[in-house]
Amino acid sequence: LPQAIFTSTDSVCINAPLAFTNASTGIYNNILWTFGDGSSSLLTNPIKTYAIANQYPVTLSITNAFGCTDTMIKLVTVLPNTLSTFASPTGPTSFCEGGNVQLNSNITGGYPIYNLIWSTTQITPNINAIYTGQYYFDVMDSKGCFMRSNTINVMVKPTPKPNITGPIKVCFGQNPTFSVNYPSSPYTIEWSLDGAATPWFNQSNYLIFGPAVGNHVLIVKVTSPDTCIGYDTLKFR
Repeated sequence: LPQAIFTSTDSVCINAPLAFTNASTGIYNNILWTFGDGSSSLLTNPIKTYAIANQYPVTLSITNAFGCTDTMIKLVTVLPNTLSTFASPTGPTSFCEGGNVQLNSNITGGYPIYNLIWSTTQITPNINAIYTGQYYFDVMDSKGCFMRSNTINVMVKPTPKPNITGPIKVCFGQNPTFSVNYPSSPYTIEWSLDGAATPWFNQSNYLIFGPAVGNHVLIVKVTSPDTCIGYDTLKFR
């Protein structure tokens, strides 16, 4: 005679898939599952989701060619989704290129243990964001409850990358001109020669009147409208 046997987890979160495994013995040719919420299935190993938290009697009935039937009933508990998630930055989310901000995951409720994955595919509780983009994380707990966190928008501002052009060898008595590849508006340009600032030169071109004989170091600092700073250095003699 056939004997109806099936296995499944005893509890699951609402809207999470619950797999039923038919382990019945004997010879049978008809299968009927009923899930306690008005739905049914004729599959051998069905997967079911429940939309309302409650206890449901799940029934497996099997019948052989002679009309002999056996039935197994099991109570399944469907749990409410009580997960709560929040992504939080530890500092400004708008910063200059080369910087970063740490993003932390905060998870409460649900049914630990938690499985977490960030939108970057990282699985650590905290991550460092170094690129412009939208960051969030997904969590699933031990009962299959799912929750997506809020989104954090990160903006990485471009840092100027100045490049000084000009002669690296200057004859005595010459007045060499050096240039940087950024305009003086909307950028702020500051030049210094041999460690001394020259605030009266704040344009893209820098003219030196009769430099002394010897080695010299010219530095330019370029500040963008959104306060990002870049430097370049040129040595000449």
